[in-house]
Amino acid sequence: MSQGSAAPARRPTPGTSWRETCIKHLRTIDLGKRKKSVNVRIARVAVQFFEIWRTLMQTTSVLSSYENAAQQPSAEALARIEGWRITLASQRHALARLAVRMATGQGYILACMNLDHLVKLRTDGGLCSVYRHPKTEIMADGAPVAALARWQGAAIERSTGPDLMIPLCRDAARNGWPVFMFGTRLNVLEAGAIRLRAACPGLDIRGIEAPPFGYDPKSEAADAAADRMAASGARIILLGLGSPKQEIFAERAINRHPQLGFVCIGAALDFLTGEQVRAPALMRNWVLEWAWRLASSPRRLGVRYLKCALLLADVVLRRRSAA
Repeated sequence: MSQGSAAPARRPTPGTSWRETCIKHLRTIDLGKRKKSVNVRIARVAVQFFEIWRTLMQTTSVLSSYENAAQQPSAEALARIEGWRITLASQRHALARLAVRMATGQGYILACMNLDHLVKLRTDGGLCSVYRHPKTEIMADGAPVAALARWQGAAIERSTGPDLMIPLCRDAARNGWPVFMFGTRLNVLEAGAIRLRAACPGLDIRGIEAPPFGYDPKSEAADAAADRMAASGARIILLGLGSPKQEIFAERAINRHPQLGFVCIGAALDFLTGEQVRAPALMRNWVLEWAWRLASSPRRLGVRYLKCALLLADVVLRRRSAA
């Protein structure tokens, strides 16, 4: 194979399992010698991930029996992935459900399920507790998660925290629900507050707070922060601590102040202020936002995305074996 080229997608030969095929794909990722261009190496990794994803998506027949193998959904669950419920079908559904909760004085935690969450949910007891919490509402943030839900027959759309933030703040401004911003860095919060007020006229931001590096969401300092949020009169808390810290903080805080709504927005404020550049709309529409992010931060995201790809393969293959 010539330098910088990507291996073509391979079909499984007779006697070769899909798992072995995926492993062969992963083994063809050759980061090469240090003299090779970094861009070429990133491109090779991105292409290989895309080939694995395309191969897995071609096995849609595997997922026809997914619901039978999964835990039966409760009245609140529209679908379940790995046993974890999805409660919100779309951004519009999310806005409507959260508005009802606010209007009736009920708090909530809004979590966004993606493959990275599913990886963490296999080992992180704190995140598992959040997903089981009765006040947690869950959207399908990742395209693979939304696809798995749709193959169960559920009308689920991909709905991300960054896409939800401004419409939610517009609802907050229109209904007089004050907002508090917590997480990321102070300069991002200050710039984000200016942009949100411009995009959402009348938005009442009661406070902004950037916790120190290494912040413990289970500490007494976290409890004190939650108390300050409640004392400010805010109803909706935008959390940009990153996962799973923001979800764990939200669960601890809502147990102290059950009337508040905690929205886990991840890097939404960084995207809004330009601290991070989000993938172009065309790449998002073609389910390639992960490739953009991987190219932007290969060292930080390479291992994470590899784990996500392996989990997706495992989910599909286990369901196929159970069929």
